[in-house]
Amino acid sequence: MKKLLGVICAGLLLAGCSGGGDPVKKTCTMDMNGLMDAEMVLEGKGDVLEKVAINMSMPYESIGIKKDASDEQKETLKKQLEESLAEQYADDVSGVDITSDFDDKGLNVTISAEASMMEKAVNASSIEEAVKDLEGEGFTCK
Repeated sequence: MKKLLGVICAGLLLAGCSGGGDPVKKTCTMDMNGLMDAEMVLEGKGDVLEKVAINMSMPYESIGIKKDASDEQKETLKKQLEESLAEQYADDVSGVDITSDFDDKGLNVTISAEASMMEKAVNASSIEEAVKDLEGEGFTCK
């Protein structure tokens, strides 16, 4: 989980300025030993990164809650996760949108932001650099 949060931080810290060129969308995925499926969607124009979205799917078994847990237990877990992620990014970026919800398989979390809101913490200025970094972390990008 700690490594995933590091990857998420790296993904959210990727930024660029708006630019010209054709729209580009790259999707990078990783299965984290059955504990979680992670997907990062990078969007931009040309090679300039404009948006980042991270989608995580966590089975009930991996988050320590049963499928038939009460709505109150599920809501408490969602709130704790969203608050923890919001605190983690509060000092680095603004305009981050974090949502989560349960389905039949487990908890789904989406973190999205406009890359231009993250310019203070630039790790990569291009989609190509971002893809290279993610592939180095074990993601498969298409």
